[in-house]
Amino acid sequence: MGVFGKSDIIYSTISGPEMTDIVREMGFVPELTTDSGGDPLIKLQIEGLRCQIVFYGCKDGRASSIQFIAWFAGAVPLEKMNEWNRRKRFGKAYLDSDGDPCINLDVDLDGGVRREYLQEIMKRWRSVFAGFVSFLRD
Repeated sequence: MGVFGKSDIIYSTISGPEMTDIVREMGFVPELTTDSGGDPLIKLQIEGLRCQIVFYGCKDGRASSIQFIAWFAGAVPLEKMNEWNRRKRFGKAYLDSDGDPCINLDVDLDGGVRREYLQEIMKRWRSVFAGFVSFLRD
């Protein structure tokens, strides 16, 4: 029998501290806090721009899904947001209630995922986030 390590853990739910550790391992500087409902919330920066990891379906501090999300200031035509959604598979873009652009990436933990999967999702978010920033600047 082998020794179990972090990579052997299957997450069907995840806590704020567990996700914070994964984010930190990826080279980011996460700030773990709580949202207005008392659920975990991670704030971090990618390329100097802020984003968050929001926790959903929380019971006893453990979430059954998470969402990476970022908001940006400034008017962007709806047609441009639709262009992103037509061309890109990952990262849902939309205009918030103030008309500002947002992007998010949902992660469902139902059925369980390995730590490596969450690390890959973090890499995907970094790529989606950076791509969206470039898209907005064009």
